[in-house]
Amino acid sequence: MRKPALLLRRLFHDKRGLSAVTVAVSMPVLFGVAGLGVDTGLWYAMKRQNQSAADAAALSAAYEVIGGNTNVATNLTPAASQAATRNNYGGTTPVVTYPYSDAIVASGVKVTLSQTQNAWFSSWFPAFPTFTIANEAVAAVNTLPPACMLALNPTANNAVNLAGNPTINAPTCTIVSDSNSSSAFHLQGSATINAATLITPGQVSHTGAAYTINLSYPAQTGANFVPDPYASTLTHSFVDANMPTSGTCTLTGTTYTAPPTGCVIASSTLGTGGGYNLSGPMQISGGLKIKGGTVNLSPGTYWITDGDLTLGSGGGTLQCPT
Repeated sequence: MRKPALLLRRLFHDKRGLSAVTVAVSMPVLFGVAGLGVDTGLWYAMKRQNQSAADAAALSAAYEVIGGNTNVATNLTPAASQAATRNNYGGTTPVVTYPYSDAIVASGVKVTLSQTQNAWFSSWFPAFPTFTIANEAVAAVNTLPPACMLALNPTANNAVNLAGNPTINAPTCTIVSDSNSSSAFHLQGSATINAATLITPGQVSHTGAAYTINLSYPAQTGANFVPDPYASTLTHSFVDANMPTSGTCTLTGTTYTAPPTGCVIASSTLGTGGGYNLSGPMQISGGLKIKGGTVNLSPGTYWITDGDLTLGSGGGTLQCPT
């Protein structure tokens, strides 16, 4: 009678095979945790890849805005989609927000990407059937100050050339040279440019190291050609029709003033020393050379004929103080 009870007691206390049972019960959890680790690595790599796609998409949309194409559905979303696809993005159509601003960006374009990814190895866990990878990027769009100086020659060397120690003082102005030359802008000696920025399809060169360039925005070299904004209106015939051909410029102190119909003054009368003021409309015959002084231009129109505008050595400065 005691033998069956003894066998049953031995069976309850027998621990052989317990590890195999524990392992069998734990295997799904172990597989799920390992799979979750692998899937997390894949998701992280995809998120990194999609961030590059989002950056490219935001930049592409911002370039459309710069080009004047601001319709989100027609211009910005197709541009963002194309850029994202080229960077291996395979999710839903990018969501483009324009105009966009936040605490950092005053004006820009935001692109949001969303891609659903299957939980391949962690599918042991019912809570992870799929996973959504979201990325966003913002491209700021800054409008540069207007171009108040534009050299039109498309190939000239030294199209904008400052030699000696002259100064261009136009801190709120963009200066453009449309030349594709490696010396589209050239400075030598202790020449100085104070401007908002410089833009050229070519390059900025210099002779020596004493020059100074103070810019509010980085210079843009290798840029697109800037069309002449007055090509259809400010023609030679228009200029000739409005240029004064007679009239005496009145000297008061250091200021040469034109009557309402304009005046003509010879460069020899002005000399090259600077230190005087001009008030147009005025034709300066024989060119204008400023050496070792400053010439102030009051608001008005000035024609320099039969000669060049030259800022010579000795600190020649031409400025519009008002």
